[in-house]
Amino acid sequence: MRNTKHEHFSGSLVVPVINGDGLVTEVYGRKILGKRLRKGTPQHLYLPGAHQGVWNAATLVDSEEVILCEALIDAMTFWVNGYRNVTASYGTSGFTEDHLTVFKQANIKRVLIAYDRDEAGNTAAVKLAEQLQVEGFACYRLHFPKGMDANAYALEVRPANKSLGVVIRSAQWMGDGEALERDPDPETISP
Repeated sequence: MRNTKHEHFSGSLVVPVINGDGLVTEVYGRKILGKRLRKGTPQHLYLPGAHQGVWNAATLVDSEEVILCEALIDAMTFWVNGYRNVTASYGTSGFTEDHLTVFKQANIKRVLIAYDRDEAGNTAAVKLAEQLQVEGFACYRLHFPKGMDANAYALEVRPANKSLGVVIRSAQWMGDGEALERDPDPETISP
């Protein structure tokens, strides 16, 4: 409840982020009322305070490559279409130390940044790739049509599992110099 006595996640699909001990460390809410929302109402909500935890962290141990989305709804889009090595930051500036720790512990080698294809997403992807490369990760950018995110793309271009696979296979290198050879796990490119 907010100080105003209104429910924080009212009108939202609510997704918990649960750690390895089964504790809820974060909550994500996505407004589902669409155009009926008051002007200025945020589509994405989190718990107040610093973000904690990494959604789907346990699954990342099985892959050298991770698909990193901007929002949980996009990560879940990949997940329901068979791409299990996926997680999400908490928006364009929501990549946390928890994410970095999980990536290192899971021995992730390649990060496929699947941020929205808009100005904010493009700018954040470049900034995040620079940060991750300093930490030793090879970074690639998944490109959706301009103005789209993973969820919108999967809803428009059917069948979704195949169209997402095309985007994954055509990921573009974000590093300096020649691209590192990419030999993604078969599970990454074909659900």
